[in-house]
Amino acid sequence: TLSSFLQMVLSHKYGLNCIVLSIDDLYKTKLSRQQLGQKVHPLLKTRGVPGTHDMELAFRVFKDVLESNSESIIRIPRFDKSQDDRLTEDRWELYKGKVDVLLFEGWCVGTNPQKDSELNLPVNEFERKEDPDRTWRCYVNSALETEYKQLFSYINQLIMLKAPNFDCVYKWRRLQERKLRNRPSDGNSSDSIMSDAEVLRFIQHYERLTLNNLHELPRQCDCVMFLNDNHEVYKSITRETGSTM
Repeated sequence: TLSSFLQMVLSHKYGLNCIVLSIDDLYKTKLSRQQLGQKVHPLLKTRGVPGTHDMELAFRVFKDVLESNSESIIRIPRFDKSQDDRLTEDRWELYKGKVDVLLFEGWCVGTNPQKDSELNLPVNEFERKEDPDRTWRCYVNSALETEYKQLFSYINQLIMLKAPNFDCVYKWRRLQERKLRNRPSDGNSSDSIMSDAEVLRFIQHYERLTLNNLHELPRQCDCVMFLNDNHEVYKSITRETGSTM
């Protein structure tokens, strides 16, 4: 991934201590999402959208990174998508020492909330049928307006990998699930791996914010890297110089 490449460059070339943290690793546990779904809206049982992350955990990790020194031991959470659940703490990664750079990655990192009026019309048949009264999308938007906005305020430099369109999201996500399916099994790992039909339904949870990000997010990024259909970077633009590479 780009984050892994940046980690290698910053570490080997510049001698900086880096941690890579995906927002995916901050998802609430399966049990917590089931409880949230019962309390607020059934769609919140499905991981992915803002509101389905453990923000208390997120702020704790950020605090540990910001306050780190040579004696620090930082526990980095990890999430197993094949099980649709967070790994137990004894399986989290440990980082020892001071952190110079936190590379925080994820599909919704930097996402802005929408205006309330923009939530009125459903963006797809999925929203029309399963969120007719806007409860789910208003909850997601409220999360972006509050805790996520606060978390994203820590970001110093924002880089966007810009997909050509939303159709590519389905293509790439389907490929990801197939890779999970073909991964050596530990006896339990296939339980929550999705079929192509399940992937198609799954990504409709993300369509609203993805479409909004494709249009709005480049304006606030320090660097935008444009991807083609094969997930390859063919152009990049930096805000500081306005240059194209």
